[in-house]
Amino acid sequence: MDYLSTPSNDPPVTETRIEIRNAIIQIITYNRNNANVLIAYNEPESDCPCEEKMLNLIVNRRTKILDENGDYLSVSELGRGMIVNVTASAEMTKSIPPQSVAYRIQIQNRPMTENVIITRILNVDAKRQYILTMSNHNPSSIIQFMVSPNTIILDASGNQIGLEQLAVGMRVSIAHAAFMTASIPPQTTAFVIQVLR
Repeated sequence: MDYLSTPSNDPPVTETRIEIRNAIIQIITYNRNNANVLIAYNEPESDCPCEEKMLNLIVNRRTKILDENGDYLSVSELGRGMIVNVTASAEMTKSIPPQSVAYRIQIQNRPMTENVIITRILNVDAKRQYILTMSNHNPSSIIQFMVSPNTIILDASGNQIGLEQLAVGMRVSIAHAAFMTASIPPQTTAFVIQVLR
């Protein structure tokens, strides 16, 4: 889905809007008619970063998508880690995370490139909040990925799941921090764990 956003998606006059500033794109998934852009953000009145909220934005053909200069983009040009300002419908589903139709998404900042690995799960430790992975049956490729409260874990359909739903042998794509410890096995933090089909 690579449609270009058009400037014709002004919200209905009768519908209330919400404005979200400095949200971080977590993951983008696509279905037949729309894209879903999961964002994390803090309420402006909240002083506690632990009160981060998640919102799944429904991006359709009428959603305006703009770069830092105000030029129009297609949804495929959005990426994980981008900082965006969002205008969306105040009407949200009661799902977790809630969903809302996006009227406007404007990029404020782009992240540095991230590290992504495709590997298989060797062990899941839900108590100590980490997974071990190994690639190509090679013991020297074992990595310990720490799972923080901000780590997004998605099943093969793009639905958010818990760490306990991961299983040994699953093939996964993991976006992770650039650093790794010098320990054996090396350790790093997982940002997004996506189960692959």
